Amino acid sequence: MKDFVPIAPINYSDLVLVVHPSLPVKSVKELVALAKSKPRGLNYASSGTGTPYHMAPAGTPKPVIDRLNAEITKIVSRPDVKKAWSEQGAEPMTMTVGEFEKYLNADAKWAKVVKFAGARADR
Repeated sequence: MKDFVPIAPINYSDLVLVVHPSLPVKSVKELVALAKSKPRGLNYASSGTGTPYHMAPAGTPKPVIDRLNAEITKIVSRPDVKKAWSEQGAEPMTMTVGEFEKYLNADAKWAKVVKFAGARADR
């Protein structure tokens, strides 16, 4: 996180891994093995690299970060936004900039899992 600074979360939602039933796999381990055996042979889709977070380039002035956090929090707290996200299985999430930074740092444990698995965002 040296190149970016946290601004605000927007919501919490579960992410899922789904495979087509025609694939001969019954576990994540089997899926990883299949993918390794067929480089560039499987396709996938995602919402995009880094999309769950709102961050800005390091060095963004604190008043700008604080204003963005306040405005995002107002939007996330709107009843219509809460209702729309609830219908999609997402929970609105609001935090101060400091709370969000602590949250992201605590979540960084997953970096070890990603490294161990050999996963890369550009694949």
